[in-house]
Formats: sequence, C-alpha cells, structure tokens
Amino acid sequence: MQKQQKTKVIKDIKEKFEKSKVIILTDYKGLKMSQLSDLRKKLRKIDAEYKVFKNTMINLAIKDKAIEGFVSLLNGSTALLFGYKDPVMPAKTLSKFIGENGDRPSIKGGLLDGSFIDSKAISVLAKLPSREQLLAKVLGGMQAPVYNFVCDLQGIIRKFVYALNAVKEKKQA
Repeated sequence: MQKQQKTKVIKDIKEKFEKSKVIILTDYKGLKMSQLSDLRKKLRKIDAEYKVFKNTMINLAIKDKAIEGFVSLLNGSTALLFGYKDPVMPAKTLSKFIGENGDRPSIKGGLLDGSFIDSKAISVLAKLPSREQLLAKVLGGMQAPVYNFVCDLQGIIRKFVYALNAVKEKKQA
C-alpha cells in the first residue's frame, strides 16, 4: 500500500471511531464471504457497518487515544463493527448472527462511548431492549397515571348515572 493510501485508511478509521457510539472488535476467522456479506447487509439496515482493517492501521489511527485494553486485542484476523446511532441494535444483530452461524465471528471486546468494554459486557448490551422499546416503556409509564385518573372519573360518573336511574325507577314505581 502506498503512503497516500495508508494515510487515507487511517483517516477513515479515525472518522469512524469519532462518529461511532459503539465499536465491537471481532475475530472473523472462519467466516465465508457470503456470511460476511449477509452480516454487512443486516448491519446497514440499522446504520452500522462491519469493516476489516489491518491491525497496524487501527493501531496508528488510535495511538493518540490510549484506550486501555482495546489495543491488546488487536491481534489475529480483526474486523470492527461500527454502530453510529443506537449502541444496542448492532450488538443485538451481531449476537443473533453469531448464534445462527456457529459462534463465528467471535467477539473480542469493544468501546461504548469511548470506554473499553469486554466481550461479556457486549453480551449484556445485546440483551438490553432497543432504544425504541425503552422509550415506549417510559411513555407507557408516564401515561398510566393519566389513564387511571380518567378511568376513575368515568367510574364516578357511571355510578352517579346508575344512582339517578335507580331514583327515577323508584319514583315511577
């Protein structure tokens, strides 16, 4: 690779690191090209991407960040999953893909908002509900008191109408 190309790759890696909310480091050894393409297609749908870079290029791109634990994982066949919006969905998609494809690729570790997380933390992250599900739960929790209040008011009005109806029937009889 020429120096200009290397500089461009390093710049590309730096940009991806800055934009990403979650970065998952994996060992893609043993995956077929069709499986890699399938994984990339699934990740594109959720605004994430899966890229294979040389370890030396990744080291050069993040040398000024000094991320403890992350650099030590840069050995062997390495691919990076960059999640740009929701940090949970890329982890969920990768975990589901790993389950479908016989534990490949294997997760080495990652970064969540710039902090190092190990493979166990990524597994826990994958089990969390998505952002939309969490927002729906919060909204449901906020609506519940109002809904209960309205139901209580309707119950009072309904009982009042029943009482008036009973008085009316008693006077008619």
